Order: sequence, then structure tokens, then C-alpha cells
Amino acid sequence: MNILKKTSVILFLILFLGFFIRIYKIDEFPVHLGHDEISQLYDAISIAKTGKDIYGAKLPFVFRSVNDFKPPFYTYATAASYLIFDWNEFTIRIPGVIFGTVVIVAVYFFARSFLKDKRVAVASAFLAALSPFEIFYSRKSFESQAGVDLILFGFALVKKGFDKKANKYIYLGFILIGLSCYVHFSQAVMVPLLLIAFLLMYRKKFLAGVAKGLLVFLITVLPLVFLTVRNSESLNRLRAVSVFQDPKVEESLGRLKIANVRRRETVRFFVAGALASQKYLNHLMPSYLFLNGLDLTSRKYVDVGIFYPVQFLFLILGLFYLVREKGLERSLIFVWILLSILPSAFTFEDTSPHRSILAYTFMEVVMGAGIVALLTSFKKYKRLVFLALTVIFVYSFVYFWEVYTVDFPIEKSHFIMYPFKYVSEYVWNSDGDYKTIVIDPKFGPETPAYVTGPYYYLAFYGKQSTGDFQSSYQVNDKMFKIKNIEIRAVFWPKDKDLKNALVIASPWSLPVDIKDSANVIKTFYYYKSTKPAFYAIKL
Repeated sequence: MNILKKTSVILFLILFLGFFIRIYKIDEFPVHLGHDEISQLYDAISIAKTGKDIYGAKLPFVFRSVNDFKPPFYTYATAASYLIFDWNEFTIRIPGVIFGTVVIVAVYFFARSFLKDKRVAVASAFLAALSPFEIFYSRKSFESQAGVDLILFGFALVKKGFDKKANKYIYLGFILIGLSCYVHFSQAVMVPLLLIAFLLMYRKKFLAGVAKGLLVFLITVLPLVFLTVRNSESLNRLRAVSVFQDPKVEESLGRLKIANVRRRETVRFFVAGALASQKYLNHLMPSYLFLNGLDLTSRKYVDVGIFYPVQFLFLILGLFYLVREKGLERSLIFVWILLSILPSAFTFEDTSPHRSILAYTFMEVVMGAGIVALLTSFKKYKRLVFLALTVIFVYSFVYFWEVYTVDFPIEKSHFIMYPFKYVSEYVWNSDGDYKTIVIDPKFGPETPAYVTGPYYYLAFYGKQSTGDFQSSYQVNDKMFKIKNIEIRAVFWPKDKDLKNALVIASPWSLPVDIKDSANVIKTFYYYKSTKPAFYAIKL
């Protein structure tokens, strides 16, 4: 078997393995649709059936959703998925499975194009198929992976155009890079930085097609720039997730007690910058990358990292391997890793792995080089090393899968809004029995919070006609209402006097003796837990 055919067979097997892991029991795990998934799914159905989102906006560029102003790509992709798979929960997850599988191929071609080593490309593709973060984000509705696909293919094509002096590859590559900006807001910020670094590195190798390629890129992203500037909702999204919204900024300012407004704003800027620097470094901590970055359980030290612990060895070996080798490509990958963390560092969250997945994907290429370096160093014992790595990877994957399918849903089902699905189904089954039904948005096993978007669960699980839903619901800052169903804060001293009503409320909104003092007809629990999430009270 020649080397090309052998490589193709191995890549196909890796691709099949990656696809199987992503599609296996996709309708069961995660155990519940999160609020991002349910909102995108129902908006996608609404778009497919009426051309409008849940609020009646026609073919929106930014989806208001649960007031988090989502980028449009994944919702429109899900609308296409709906036309094939119809009204099902897994409809929202199929695009993620597809994009998450395609990234395996994208990593292969990117690594092969930049590092010119098929062994490194195959090893990188293998890691893309099995790394915990790749699997985790491929099995939920998550748009960034589609952007990663476009970025990797785009730069691989531009590089191929440089190498072959073929402008057609350069043009196509710049188009794909431009399209990636439409997928996720963080990528719209990050791609220009990656592009600047790329062009600076290759400034001595510019071809005549580069200027035209850049023009193609600018033409591709021009509508995005125009729509972003004109669309206040997209700007609201950027402001809402910025590091300035981190409570730690206000806490620091409060301790400083600065009276002068101008000075206070100046200090705010520096405090936010220092906090962003700390967040940036957090994304590079070995404990975060290899032990607890995905935060799937309450375990503090040994949870599930972005990568398996064994991949730390590959990262170190890969760094030495690439540093030893000469070439712009090696330096560029390092620069891109560092740049790709920036969007996550400048958000209000301590760490945002979903905003940094491009950095981790580049790291997989470095790790792929590390695997090759390891096998090359122990060439005489290659089979033994390969067998040992196989055993370690199997064990690592089994551990991850156990945590993902058992511990994660039990310990953190509330993060994916469990059991709002079952509350919604119960409400619709009881709809004709009551004059009024009240659903409490206060939610949480340890501390209470007002959750966003319960009406999306009502709409989807009640199979509400999208056209009717757009025209019949009422919503304001304090209450959402459709037909006789209200989603609002429950105030028990007043609500206990309702007549012919069903109140579904969190224990946080009720007296501790509610089961003795009221007619509790059903209790909703967190996933496989004895802790109640809601009580259904008949009045």
C-alpha cells in the first residue's frame, strides 16, 4: 500500500471514529437542551416556517433571543437542519456534529499545508477527533466550530496559493476567512488579528494575487461591518460580554472609593485591563488546560481539562520540536495561539473556553508534532510506544465519557436548565384544567437566579405554531404571557390567594413548609437528584 493510500485510509478511520463519538446517543447527552439550544432551535423553526424570529423580526442579522443577541450563523444552519429532521430535539445538535466532524479534516489540511509533514497532520487530526473540548462542543449547539473550520481551510488555501503561486487558491482562501467572521462575534474580532500576523510573516512572499485576495476579503466582510455598525443589538452584545461587565471591576472601584468621575473611569480602564491580563494567563495554566478547564463537575482539582493530561507531554515535545525546526510556519502557529486567547480574556467570564477553541485547535497541531517527535525518538520501540499511547488514550476517553454522561448531568444539570422541559410538558398537559398557570423563573440548587428564556421551552415543547406564537404572546421586563400561562416572579403571600390556578414555583419563592401548608401535586427534581427544582401547587 503506497503512502498516499495508507494516509487516506488512516484519515478516514479517524474521521469515522470522530463522527461516531459525536453522533452516538446525541439525543440523550447532554440530557437536556440548554437555554442557548432551545432558543436557537425555536427561532430556527420560526425562520424556516415564517421567515421571522420569535419576536417577528424578518430574517434578522442578529437574533435577540434571550436578550443575549446571538450571531445568525448557527440559527440559520439549524433552520436548514429542521427542514431535514423536523421538530426534534437533536435537530439543533446535528449542525454541531457536522461542523465538529469537519474540523478533523480541517486540522489535517491545515497542519499538512503549514508544516509539510503528513505524520504531524494525521496525528493532529487524531487529537481533533478525541480531545475533550472538541467532543464536548461538537455535541451541543455551538457555532464557533464552524468558524474554526472556515479559518483553517481558508488559511490552508492561502498558504497553498503562496506555495504553488496559484491565485485561485488565494482568492478562495480569503473568501472562507471572510465568511468565518459571520459565524461568531469573537471570530469577527480575532480574524483580522490573525490575518495581520499572517501577512506580516509572509510579507516577503507576497504574490500579485495577495492584493486582490485582500480586496476579496474586504468585499466579503463589508456587509458584516455595515450591519454591525448600523445594528445596535450587535453592539449591545459586545458591550454585554466585555470585561467591563465583570463584577470584580466594580468591586475594585468600590474599595478604592474614587469620587472624581473622570478619574474613576480612567481607573476602571486600568482595572479592567489588569483583570483581562489575569484572565488571559488563566487560559494558559496547565491545571486549566489538562485537569479542570471544562468544569464538568464540582471537583476542584481533577475534573476534565480542555485536553487529556497525557497531551501535556505532547505539547511540551511539540514546542521543542517546532522551536528546533526553522520556518515562518512554526512561529506563526505560536503567534496565532497567543492571539486566539484574546477574545476570551476580554469577556466578563473568568475563563471562556468556547471563545478560545481556535487557540486549542492550534495547540492540537503543536501536540501532533509532539506525538511524531515521541515516536521518532523511540523508533526502535515504536510499536510499544504506540500500544502504550493507545491504552492511555482509551483510559482517558473512558474517564471523560463517564464524567460527561454520569457526573456532569447529575452535578450540573441546572446549568442546562433541567427540568424546564418537563415543566413545560406538564404545563401543556394541564392547560385546560386551570384559569391561570404561573411559572416561576427563579431557579438554582445552591443559590437563586432568574433564568432567561423559559418561554422558548414552552413554545418548543408545546409545539406552538410559530406564526401564532409571534402574534399572541405578551412580554415585558417583569412578565411573559401566552394564553393563560404567565412566566413571572412568584410572590407567595399574594399568589396563594389565586383561584383555579396552578403555580409552579421554585423552593426559593415558597415557605419552607409549603408541602404541609399547600396542595403540592407534583415535584420536579434536578437530574437524578432528591433536591426539588420546582413545586406544582394547585390552588
